[in-house]
Amino acid sequence: MEFKKLALAIAISTALTACGGGGSSSSSSSTTSTYTISGTAAKGVIQKGIVTAKEYVNGTWNTVGTSLTDDNGDYSLLLSGYAGGVLKIEITAGANTTMKCDGSSGCGDAAFGQSVTLPQNFTMAAILPTVSASTLSNIPVTPYTNMAAAIAETNLASSSDKKAVVIDA
Repeated sequence: MEFKKLALAIAISTALTACGGGGSSSSSSSTTSTYTISGTAAKGVIQKGIVTAKEYVNGTWNTVGTSLTDDNGDYSLLLSGYAGGVLKIEITAGANTTMKCDGSSGCGDAAFGQSVTLPQNFTMAAILPTVSASTLSNIPVTPYTNMAAAIAETNLASSSDKKAVVIDA
């Protein structure tokens, strides 16, 4: 039960962060067709991680944006073809992806602060109920958001209210 409370707190925190996106309201259009999302990927700083934004549509995750993290683990991506549904930000490892070791006793052969190569099957995610602001910043992708995302993903297929599943995860 404690895990579910933690996951709920993370999901709500991520949703509230998403709702507080920056940017001015000088646009004369009531609908935005361009969306930019930025944040940090950290389980240790993820460097040159592959960032993929995927929208959940009819039981399938459709890619709507891609980018790479920089040397500080920061990412920024532009969404293309996004229709306003549940969105997953996923970090995966490529051939050049590394992580700064964050373990006080090291990470295998690497000391704290040294870069280590991530395995090709590495993945971490965060899920947002929807994106309505044209610019969202400070969207983290961490082991904690990954736990909440796993719960939300498990429940997406069986719910008719996809956005509520993400908020209630």
